[in-house]
Parts: sequence; structure tokens; C-alpha cells
Amino acid sequence: MGKNGPKVSRLGLGTMMMGWRMDLEESIEVLATARADGITFVDSSGSYARGGCQTILGSALGALKARDDFILATKVGGRSSDQDPPEFTGLSEFNIVRQCNLSLSQLKVDYIDVLQLHVPSDYVPIEEQLLALDKLRSAGKIR
Repeated sequence: MGKNGPKVSRLGLGTMMMGWRMDLEESIEVLATARADGITFVDSSGSYARGGCQTILGSALGALKARDDFILATKVGGRSSDQDPPEFTGLSEFNIVRQCNLSLSQLKVDYIDVLQLHVPSDYVPIEEQLLALDKLRSAGKIR
């Protein structure tokens, strides 16, 4: 991932179907197969299955004791629950931090390797978004 970023496999594993079409058992099998095939990049989002994806992925990583085998990426900005009020979506500093903390909890990890901004914003100044990311990085929550 660039000159200074982590080294990742040429192919990554997208996990959007975990929690929607794949249960825990299937997800463990897919993650184990990805690891055996040399895939080191796993991508998720708090909006996939409204958090169900990350909950299953976190359980699968734990079951396989595989956290350190992957560069774990997730996204913030989307809808993490169908009951979310408007301030719980988008890329405000408040919501970036809130959703990152929610992802850490759902994934059952101490840090996220790559935090992505899922939905571009024309409303939140880029400086506010970068400040939130810097705070999370300084706190050791994202790399």
C-alpha cells in the first residue's frame, strides 16, 4: 500500500456478504481458505449487514486466532444501524470517531490497520475529517 504502507497480498478478501448471506461457520471457512491461499488484506465496513459483517468477521478472526495474519481494513461514514439518527452517518469528526470505536468493538480488535472514509462528503470540511483520523491514529486505534 504505497511506499510507506503495509505490504499486502495482490488480492484482498471483501467481506460484505458476511452477516447477510454467510453465517459464522461459512465465514470461518472463507477466512481460513483466504489465509491458506496467501491473502493478507481483509476489507469490511460497519455498514455491511448494519454491523453484522464486522461482528461475524471479528468472531471468525478470533476462532482462527488470525488477527495478526491480516491487514484489516474497514470503513466509516455509512449507516451502521437502520435506526441511526442523521448525526450517526457521514464524515463528521464525531461520527468518524464513533464508528471507528463501534468497529473496534464489533471486530473485537485493539486497532484497525486501514480506516477508510466510505462516503465522500461535500458537507464536512476535509480538515475536520483529517483531524478525526489523526486523533484516532494518535490514540493507537488506527494505523
